[in-house]
Amino acid sequence: MGQLADGLDDRNPIAGSPPDAGSFATQSLDMTPSPTFERLSIEDRHRLALRYAGLATWAWDVRTDLVDADQATYRLFGLSDTGNFTATEFIGSIHPDDRLGVSEALNETIETGVVFDCRFRVTHQDGTVKWLRGIGEVHRRYKDGKASVIIGLNMDITALVESEERLEAVVSEMRHRIKNSLAMVNSLAAATARETDAVDAFVERFRGRIDALAAAQRAIGTTGDTHLVDLRSAVEGAMGPFTDTADWSRRIRTDIVDVGVTPSLGQALALTIYELATNAIKYGALRFDDGTIVLRCMPDDRAGLLTIEWTETHVGDQIAMRAQSTGFGSKLIDRLIGAERGSFERGPTEDGYRVRLAFPLDVNS
Repeated sequence: MGQLADGLDDRNPIAGSPPDAGSFATQSLDMTPSPTFERLSIEDRHRLALRYAGLATWAWDVRTDLVDADQATYRLFGLSDTGNFTATEFIGSIHPDDRLGVSEALNETIETGVVFDCRFRVTHQDGTVKWLRGIGEVHRRYKDGKASVIIGLNMDITALVESEERLEAVVSEMRHRIKNSLAMVNSLAAATARETDAVDAFVERFRGRIDALAAAQRAIGTTGDTHLVDLRSAVEGAMGPFTDTADWSRRIRTDIVDVGVTPSLGQALALTIYELATNAIKYGALRFDDGTIVLRCMPDDRAGLLTIEWTETHVGDQIAMRAQSTGFGSKLIDRLIGAERGSFERGPTEDGYRVRLAFPLDVNS
């Protein structure tokens, strides 16, 4: 601990060293302020508050245009204190796009006495742009009521403005995502209703598709970038209802690289994988006791593509394969993949069924 100005001890700035234990019980306190304490004026405390709050103060003589400003004001405006600065010179350092608005606000304060409160940018000599907030009020008036002296302060709000801009961007993006998601939900509901007659069947299919959609949404930001979806998380989330089943989990193998993709692509892939797995239950590998599925997702740097391969293998005959290329699930896949500029190849093999999806790598950047 050190000594403050005027010999004050910072452990007890009012009375110096702390009194011995028990002294309050045996001695009466002298409540007369010491001379040193009396010198700790309100101005001193104001200066302390201004310094640590990062505030700069000024006074403007409207008639002469001269501004009496502290050093903090010059630093905020990126100016050198050469004395006799005018308000015109201070306004000249304001960003051209904000200059007129500040001038009009100051004129309104002069004419009507309304408090000046304005946000604006200043450009320093090194090109640095800072956001400031200026606040001022009339201190003295002429007989006609117009301001003769205005006093005010400025503060650096650059960090606040940048934070607000980031928040606005996030909110705008979320609005866009929510709009797209609701449109997708509406489409899924309508199409699922068309392909099912029973309520129970509708609920089961619709719920599964919504869960796949939710899996892609949960994966947003898991790459560390709130604008990307982790491919592994989106696909594994969509496969969750199937891999959580003990019998199916042992027959499904996945090999998925960790790569970030756009939310729309992650959503498309999650729904596509869910539809493929659903069709495998009805028509393919998961219908047979010996059926297996291998899912691989990996970038092909040489071809500049992100590829997804879905391979079903089983001994039994493929059943009603045409349903996989004519039903809503297949049409949904076609539409989703097409929107992402992807390609979709599918067809039977000697021992099962294979699907290959490919997307330009720039889609997931």
